[in-house]
Amino acid sequence: MRDKLKFKDEEYFNAYIEKEKARIEKFLNWIEIGETPAGRIPAVKSVLIDIKTDIIIGKYSRGDDLAPMKDEYTEVFRDWLPLFSTESYNELLRMISLGILFGIDDELLDKASELTAQAEFKDWLISFLLQERKDSEKISTDKFLFKKKYLPPLKSFVENKNIDDMKLYLSKWYNTNCGYYGAHKSTEKLYCGYWSFEAGAVAKILGIDDEQIKDAKYYPYDLVHFKW
Repeated sequence: MRDKLKFKDEEYFNAYIEKEKARIEKFLNWIEIGETPAGRIPAVKSVLIDIKTDIIIGKYSRGDDLAPMKDEYTEVFRDWLPLFSTESYNELLRMISLGILFGIDDELLDKASELTAQAEFKDWLISFLLQERKDSEKISTDKFLFKKKYLPPLKSFVENKNIDDMKLYLSKWYNTNCGYYGAHKSTEKLYCGYWSFEAGAVAKILGIDDEQIKDAKYYPYDLVHFKW
């Protein structure tokens, strides 16, 4: 088990993953037999991307090997690009952050960068993740698209490399804006793990010494140090 919060056990994650796999089969079957109207298929495919990503996160929380998960996530990322949208900031941030952490091919991240530019989507964190990984490119904006109070410490960490800023960011990460807030309290199986993948992606790009935050809640240490 990698899940640091211990809200759920391995048996829960096994059941959660099987439930989500069954949902995928249901949606695919609806498309195959024509139950899904043609106009709804892109929306359903977007839901499938979310489910598949949640399964991967659930596997990470459960403690699965990372190498097979990289292949799985690369496929999900490829399927996501034709459906690319900036409507959900949390989804965009999660997809890009996981792409960096799993070390997917640069051409896929370059395509996401191109699509983000075409959408004229300007946000410091997204820009950092997509552009700072390439020394030749400059971050295109200093502004946060969403003025979330917990984001400035992460920017300060990037600028000053002070590990206390990252500690502060991680301490504030779990809040109503994080995307999965309260999932572990549901009577349904909704919880796949609480992880600040963007914090891990920032740390991976910068190559920081992160021993002080190795066991910090929400910090995906194993992914930061995943070699491919």
